[in-house]
Amino acid sequence: MQRITCLIICFWFNGNVCSQKPVNRTAIDTVSVKEMVAYFNKGKQPSRPLNYYDAIERVCEANIARLVVSPVLIKNLDMPATNFHAIWENYYSQLVLKKILPIGMSEARAEEVFSMLLKKYGGSREKGVFASWFTGTLNALICPYNLYGEWVSREKTILTVDRGYITSVDPCGIPRGSLHNCGNGVHINDGCWNRDLPEIKCLEKFIRDNYDPVFTFFQKDYSLLLFTDLSGKSYVHILRPEKMGWFDRRVVSELERTINELPVGSFRYLETLDGRIFQGRYLKATYSYRGGWDLRDYIH
Repeated sequence: MQRITCLIICFWFNGNVCSQKPVNRTAIDTVSVKEMVAYFNKGKQPSRPLNYYDAIERVCEANIARLVVSPVLIKNLDMPATNFHAIWENYYSQLVLKKILPIGMSEARAEEVFSMLLKKYGGSREKGVFASWFTGTLNALICPYNLYGEWVSREKTILTVDRGYITSVDPCGIPRGSLHNCGNGVHINDGCWNRDLPEIKCLEKFIRDNYDPVFTFFQKDYSLLLFTDLSGKSYVHILRPEKMGWFDRRVVSELERTINELPVGSFRYLETLDGRIFQGRYLKATYSYRGGWDLRDYIH
């Protein structure tokens, strides 16, 4: 069985988190186009590596480890304890704290906190501490991928916890765009993203069907940012080359026109580990007069 990784972000809210309600666009925190362009140009690494985040075992499937980005929320301790990271376990629908991680603190400090929890809530070092203080919901972001400095995901699971008991584990996939039914999946990485990439091949087919060819003897290469706003309208931003001659502008202008004709809702978004919406896709594009456009997602 392949190892599947997910990250969990902790939220408190009421109602069904998967319900389809009208979107309050002013309340949604998004990664801006300016940021996405800067990420690509700098090619930066994430501010936090994956080994920074907490781990949780057996969330949905046996023996599949997941990661957590949420503080250890512990009430009524004699010391501040709102930003600790930990190893958790879903033990027969009980949320169990297994270990405090020495992140931002010494090993001795982490051991001190865990000892205090044992004293206050009971348990053992082998079996852990039942998290009876914890009530809320956890967003599990599956298969995080480093996309030019942002950890992004397109799948999530919602865990509802009541005083330490996990009362439900609900799949809550990020909505797919309408442009994903014309191609086969591409198997990449550890298998997590193999169902996400057919839409790029569908986009390629749409462009080939609607693009007015520009004659050239040469093959041209571009790097593109495909951006979809909150209304579902898609646009293209040219990342490379930074400076274009008249021929490049002619090729790209026709591409922009074609992308603008995509039906609303063709592409959806990804989510980041800090809870923001990532509305862009980085594409490597090659154009030739005879072959048309060939597109590859940089997630490859």
